[in-house]
Amino acid sequence: MPHYFFHLITADGTERDDEGINFPDLEKAKADAQSSLSEMASDDMAGGRATK
Repeated sequence: MPHYFFHLITADGTERDDEGINFPDLEKAKADAQSSLSEMASDDMAGGRATK
């Protein structure tokens, strides 16, 4: 099963994903990344932090 790494670029710099996660294919990895980014943005906005 392919192993994917999701590094994040934030206002404070780049946060490297040193662990990664297995997904059956690229489409599943993209879907998970999009879902995770939506959740992170929502959490940031709820906490009063600006998002880019």
